[in-house]
Amino acid sequence: MSDKSENLIFDIYKEEQVFHDSFQYFCYKNCYLNILRYYKVKNPEFYINYSLDWIFLKNDDLKWGFDFKIGNINDNLLSPFDKKILKVDKTIKSCDEIWKSDIEYLKQDIPVVVAVDVYYLKYTPYYYKKHSIHSIIIAGYEEENDKIYVIDWYPSWYFKGEITKNELDMARNSLNDHDGILSGIPINYQSSVICRSDFSEDEIKLIKNQLEKTLNKFYQVNSDKNTVKGELNGYRAINEISVFLEDNMSLKGQKRVKFLEYMYEKLYFIYSRKELFYWFLERVEDEYPIISVRNTQDALEKTMKSWKIILSLIIKCTIKNTDGDYEKILIIMEQIMAEEKRFYYSLYDLNRRVNLIT
Repeated sequence: MSDKSENLIFDIYKEEQVFHDSFQYFCYKNCYLNILRYYKVKNPEFYINYSLDWIFLKNDDLKWGFDFKIGNINDNLLSPFDKKILKVDKTIKSCDEIWKSDIEYLKQDIPVVVAVDVYYLKYTPYYYKKHSIHSIIIAGYEEENDKIYVIDWYPSWYFKGEITKNELDMARNSLNDHDGILSGIPINYQSSVICRSDFSEDEIKLIKNQLEKTLNKFYQVNSDKNTVKGELNGYRAINEISVFLEDNMSLKGQKRVKFLEYMYEKLYFIYSRKELFYWFLERVEDEYPIISVRNTQDALEKTMKSWKIILSLIIKCTIKNTDGDYEKILIIMEQIMAEEKRFYYSLYDLNRRVNLIT
C-alpha cells in the first residue's frame, strides 16, 4: 500500500445489499446493481443489460472447431450507460500498480468491482478447493492494519468483511486453472468502476432498449464489416449448434464423451441467462401492470425447459454414451429451434405494444 497511512470505509459497506436468484451466474451484474442502488438510481435494475445474445464462432483453430458464448461478458449496462463503466488500464501488470489505481477511485467514493478467483478467498467454501472466476466490490480499506473491506453478496456466503491485500492480490492475479465451468481463463487484474453521473433515463425508453437489443441480436445478419470472420449471432448461432451436434454424432467412445462435455460447458449458461431475462419481464410488469408480459413469459419458459432437458440429456449421454440418447438430443434441438422462433415472435409483439405507450 502507499507510504501514507489512510483509512476509508464507504457507506455502501454499511448499506443493505440485494441479491436475486436469477443473478446466480451473473455476479458482476449484481455488483453493478448494488452500486447503482448506492448511487440512489431509481429502479436501477432497468439499466442492467439482460439481453439474450448468442454468439457462435466457427474456427478450425479452436477446440472442436467452435466456441459459443452468451454475448459480451463486459456488456453489463444498456447503451448509452455502458459508457459510464470504466475498465482498468490493461497496461497495468502488477498488484501495486492496480491497487494505486483502485485507491484513486475509492478516494472519490467510487466502489471498485474486481474479478477474483474464489480459490483464494477464505470465506468461501471453495477456498483451496476449486477455481472459478467471480466478482466482488471493494468498499474501503485500512492501510495501517492491512485490511480491505469487500462486499461479496452472493449465496451461500453473503459476505461483507475484511480480507488482506495479499489475499486480494492472489485472487485477482490467479491463472484460474481449469477445473470446470467458470475456470480456465486467467483473472488478469480485471476490474471496473461506474462513474457517478446522471442516471435519469425514462424507464419506458430503457425497457424498449432492452427488448430491441435482444430482437436485433436474434435476427442479426452478420457482415464482414462489423463481425469476426466465422461468427454467427442469434437464431443462426443456435442453428449452428444443432448442425455441430448432428455432424459429430458419428464420434465414438471417449472422443464423443469429450465432445459432449465441451458442448455442455458452452451451453450451460443459456438457461440461466434466459432466467435472468424472465426476471426482467417480471420487473416490467411490477412497475407497469398495463404492459402484459404473460405470453412472452410463457413462450420463454418453454424454451428454458427444453434447454434444461438438453443439458440433462448431454450429461446422460456422457455417462451411458448410447446412440439413442444422442438422437434424443437432436430431436429436442429441433424442437428448440421452433420454440425459439415462437418466443421471438411474442417478444416482437411485446415490443410493438411497449412502443405504443407514450
